[in-house]
Amino acid sequence: VQPSSSKGFIQVSPHDSRYFQFTNGDYFPALGYNMNYREIDWINPSNNLSDFQIMKDNGIQLARTWISQWSIYGAAWSPWRSRNPLHQSQEPDPRIRHNQYPIEGSTFESKFGPIGDSQHQLYLWLSHNETEYAGGNQWNYNPCMVYGWETPSIPVKPNTAYQISVTYKQQGIGSSRTHPQDPRGFAIKTGNWIGVTTEASSQTRTCENLGTGTVIARASSVADQINQWQTLTGAINTTASQNFLDFLYLSLENVTSGNVFVSDVSIRELVNGAPSGPNLFPKPSSDYHTYIDQRNSFALDQILDQARNFDIYLKLVITEKKDHALNAFSDGGLLANTAPQSQNPPLIYGRNQDMTASRWLQRAWWRYLQARWGYSPNIHSWELLNEGPDNNSTGHWDLTEEFAEYIKCGVFGQDDISITSNFKCSLNHPNSHLVTTSFFSGFPWNLWNNFNGAGRFNDIDYADVHKYIEADSTPFFDDAAGNTLAESAAYSAPMPIMRGELGWLFAPQPDLFNQNASDGLWLHNLIWAGMNAGGLIEHYWVGAPTQNHIYSSNHDHRHLFGAYYRFIKDIPLQLGGYIDAAPNVSNQNIRVVGQKNTSHNQAHLWIQNLNHTWRNIYNGHQPSPQSSTIEISGFSPHQDLLVEWWDTYSGQPSSSQTISTNSNGLLTLTVDHLTTDTAVRIGDYSHPTSPPSPADYIDYLQAINNFLSIFNINILIKSLFSSI
Repeated sequence: VQPSSSKGFIQVSPHDSRYFQFTNGDYFPALGYNMNYREIDWINPSNNLSDFQIMKDNGIQLARTWISQWSIYGAAWSPWRSRNPLHQSQEPDPRIRHNQYPIEGSTFESKFGPIGDSQHQLYLWLSHNETEYAGGNQWNYNPCMVYGWETPSIPVKPNTAYQISVTYKQQGIGSSRTHPQDPRGFAIKTGNWIGVTTEASSQTRTCENLGTGTVIARASSVADQINQWQTLTGAINTTASQNFLDFLYLSLENVTSGNVFVSDVSIRELVNGAPSGPNLFPKPSSDYHTYIDQRNSFALDQILDQARNFDIYLKLVITEKKDHALNAFSDGGLLANTAPQSQNPPLIYGRNQDMTASRWLQRAWWRYLQARWGYSPNIHSWELLNEGPDNNSTGHWDLTEEFAEYIKCGVFGQDDISITSNFKCSLNHPNSHLVTTSFFSGFPWNLWNNFNGAGRFNDIDYADVHKYIEADSTPFFDDAAGNTLAESAAYSAPMPIMRGELGWLFAPQPDLFNQNASDGLWLHNLIWAGMNAGGLIEHYWVGAPTQNHIYSSNHDHRHLFGAYYRFIKDIPLQLGGYIDAAPNVSNQNIRVVGQKNTSHNQAHLWIQNLNHTWRNIYNGHQPSPQSSTIEISGFSPHQDLLVEWWDTYSGQPSSSQTISTNSNGLLTLTVDHLTTDTAVRIGDYSHPTSPPSPADYIDYLQAINNFLSIFNINILIKSLFSSI
């Protein structure tokens, strides 16, 4: 076996459950932040290289991102986007309907008949409906949908003819909005970006209006299709320099009312006048729950390769709780008559440990996750979903445990044992990854501590809490380090605790961090407070409205992570034995954060002038110099200890000295005229406290599993959904 540079998979330290480590026993500091929508680019993964290089250079190793936003599986973030701004919320409305729930609050089915056919269950829904609801909102106004907006463009060959086909059913098409003799009805269009729809009476160039875009095909009739579906077909010829199609539009053009349901879209090359070759459209069927998008799956393949090259690890959110496809079926598998638009639709969570339809569909997705990407050590963890309900009344906790148990045992063929039996997966598979979920607010202590649940939640690996800092949150809005220390003291669990989202919310005041107030001092203090004794791991939110806080076109503070990483990376926290340093500080204007390992005569501290906060610096209040003695107890008596002082801004040692403990094992440090902050490492860190275990087999397993996953991918897709 050849020596390997791979450290292996990430796991919870068996010696100190506050921390992560690699398979080989090395400490994983988990420095990083959220990389929300397009911060990791799956449309063109090569765009990630410069950001990943900066991250590698600064020890930024952990990124939380949503593959649920990539629309690999399910209806969430469907590539067909409504043009109505009301449908562009936190998660775009995919405009999916079915027989049992065709249109909100209407008698649609009894008036026009069922929309379904024998081959599909879900349908893309276009509607020209000018009904105004509360506040004048036209929730059902969606006469045009676009493909190519924040989605991968469709690749084509230059100078080539293609056939575009759409299977559809139309009902209730109204009269012309312009002249009675003008064309109207369902049409397929292509072209550049066509305006923005704001309301039904908009006179701007929107894609439902005549004269916009290039019409590829238009339905020959506007008559109702009660029991039959039709296929609308057109052709397009690419230019000599064209490698991608323009935007593609499905439009209810120039009508006053009407509905169109779409089940399939196909784009195929025309050879000798006949369609030939593969369907180039990546999400061809509206039954999004029955297949996997291979284009964006391949993008994840590439990004995991990039992550391996740049020593980055991904915390992947795999599902959207409001996914319309996963909330369309009742427990027994029939289409449900409940709306999937609520903040926490119940059907996705299932019913305790029962095998509901949604649970079965999710298991198919979980199997695929492990089969295709489980080989990768650069997946830090799977996060079931983002910000589900805090309590278990919906079954959120149960679903998380079912997921954890299944992804660790069930996918590998180990017998599926109900969570009510207090089962814990004992299979030590080398490809097993960590599992968690997240919550909208609060810290569900009973879940994270597996308390008052008869030991049901045994396979969840670490806690994730989301909490933002509001402008009126005094004093912690002004004191970033103080906020981390307070939050760390408030939480407890026998596992790592990560604040998976936090951010400073300035509204309604101007966003000072966007304006680079204090040149990133808030982030510097936040990072160094990571030495808190509770082990709280902070992960900043870089999506709206805080997307420009850490880096933007005007500033980049990612080097601040590098300074801390160089200090902390060689401290073996994962080996256990570290406790709160609990120093005795003579000056109340000096803050000391850190831990000690008295068994090995080691300690590490961050020492801050308490008044050196971003707010004081922004307001022009330079803190006065502070001096103090700092006493740390518990070391061996009369022991000479190396004390290494660090510049926290360069991330390099600035000086060193040897200090002896007294007869009681008390070590005394002196800080003179401190205006900012400093750090200190006490003891010998030149050698690991205990030898790591080898991880040479990881490279071998990764290569074998990657080969097998790709080799069997087509067989796997068919088997996953063969019984749907």
